[in-house]
Amino acid sequence: LHSRHALDLARQWLAPSLVARTRLIPHLRRLVTPPDRRLARLGLGLGTEDFVVCAFGFIGPSKCSHELLAAWQASDLGAHPECRLVFVGQNAEGPYGAELADRLGADGRTRITGYAAPEDYRRWLAAADLAVQLRRNSRGETSGTGLDCLAQGITLSLSALGGMTD
Repeated sequence: LHSRHALDLARQWLAPSLVARTRLIPHLRRLVTPPDRRLARLGLGLGTEDFVVCAFGFIGPSKCSHELLAAWQASDLGAHPECRLVFVGQNAEGPYGAELADRLGADGRTRITGYAAPEDYRRWLAAADLAVQLRRNSRGETSGTGLDCLAQGITLSLSALGGMTD
């Protein structure tokens, strides 16, 4: 397991004989030299002066995507012409994803990329000024995208929930 939270859940739900064989190991991340920030932004259609906030990973109710968008749209950042909110990942299927897409607005300053291939994912990591990784609940998992943000030196705002409290 990758977090004390996951180990606590194992103690709560699994037989002691299984927990006794359980170990905590680091959630390993490979540091990859990011693309040049200026070139990454240029390739993604961003301005050099844009303030870019990214939420990385699959979009869904457990990641509070609707709440993040509502907070963004109610903030001064959401009204500023050089500020962008980008959901870097595949949108949820069904009503949740459709409603989120409908609420984005037509100005292009908030958007969903869809699935990001590894090269595009690295470009967004290089382009981001701030990452927001929210969670509503946890089954013990550790956010690999949150750790990628930290490994790349991106300021990260996250929910104090589950493994990310470590």
